[in-house]
This record gives sequence, C-alpha cells and structure tokens, in this order.
Amino acid sequence: MVDTIVACCLSGKPNRFHPQHDPTKRAYYEKWAYSILQAGLNGVVLHNGLDESERVACIEFVDVEMPTDYLVLDDCWFLFLDWLRENEVSKAILTDIADVVFHYDPFPLIVDDRLYVCREERPNIVHTYHMEQFQRFYGKMLYPYERAFNSGIVGGSKATVLPFVESLTAEIDRIGGGEQVAMNHVIHRDGWETVWGRPWHSRFGGYRRDRCAISHK
Repeated sequence: MVDTIVACCLSGKPNRFHPQHDPTKRAYYEKWAYSILQAGLNGVVLHNGLDESERVACIEFVDVEMPTDYLVLDDCWFLFLDWLRENEVSKAILTDIADVVFHYDPFPLIVDDRLYVCREERPNIVHTYHMEQFQRFYGKMLYPYERAFNSGIVGGSKATVLPFVESLTAEIDRIGGGEQVAMNHVIHRDGWETVWGRPWHSRFGGYRRDRCAISHK
C-alpha cells in the first residue's frame, strides 16, 4: 500500500481564501505538485475541471463531481471521505492545494495512531474567520482560548484519518457547512489526540522550511 497525499482542485464555486486564482489552471496547484515530486512522494488530485494540458505529469488526477451544495472547502471533505473508503493506503495526508508545499517526506513522522494536523499560533478568540464562523454555525464562540486548528493539513494512518473524516463530514452535514470550525469542534468534542508543529509543519503563514516537512501559507 502506497502512502499518499491527496488534495482537491475544484472549480465552479467561489473559494473564499483564493478568489483571485483559477483552479482550472496549472498555476493554481503547481507548487504543491512539484514539491511532492521533488520529495519523491505519491500525489492524487481530485478535480472537476482540469484539462489534460493543465495536468502535471506523475501526479494522479481523479475526475469527481461536486458532492454537496456547500462551499468548495466543505466539498473537499466529502470527496476525501469517498477516496479513503475506495483506496487501500497505510497512511494518508489530506491537504489544501493552493498554499501547501512539502520539503521532504513527512510519512516517517507518522509513528502512531494520533491525528497529524496543522495548528496556528493564534487562539480562536483573535482569529477573525473562526470568530465569524463559530457565530454563524454554532451561534456562539467555542474554544476561545484554544489555539486554532487549521484544516489545510490532516494526516495519519488510514485507521485514524478515515474515522476522523467520517466524524467531520457528519458534523459539516449537521451544521450545514463551516468545515474549519467544524474540524475544531470535532477535535475538542471527541478528544482526538493530535500532533502539530515542528518537525511536522512549520509556523502557519508562509513557506518557511524551518527543517519541517510541510509548510502551509
């Protein structure tokens, strides 16, 4: 079973974090793709609009359809769920595609059944996006003084990642969207043990190598 990095490249809906970028073009995801190839890793892109001419060689591209009426980042989790259920892998890392790069192989860092995630320096109480999203989907601020989990990197053994994504998509369905605050809620509510920070990922907010395996801008 090949350890695999999976990301979505979806068009047809707005992306709040990358409104100026065109997900039907190679430029949208090529830093992610080339970093995977340079590190000698196996990458899969779930997409619904990439022409053959816009695809990077040696990356697997899987045609998909939008699974929900939610926003594009919510859709990704339902597509990840389908992919995990349909593919035999030992370990998987699910990432954003426009602002995540790999510096070296992160899979040897996954040594147990904890959930390997990205966590920001700032707590939810000063995270403008989380404040707005918690209020919108939960009607109040949750976990105000906990550092924010960022949904751009989630990895681990399949035995860990699959049930986490099952719980996350169920929560997204329950509240009608809000994948990033849903992720924070599921981790805290269900008591998931997490690994974050160096050497797994560098400080959120730039492509700093910092002797880390992954950077999330």
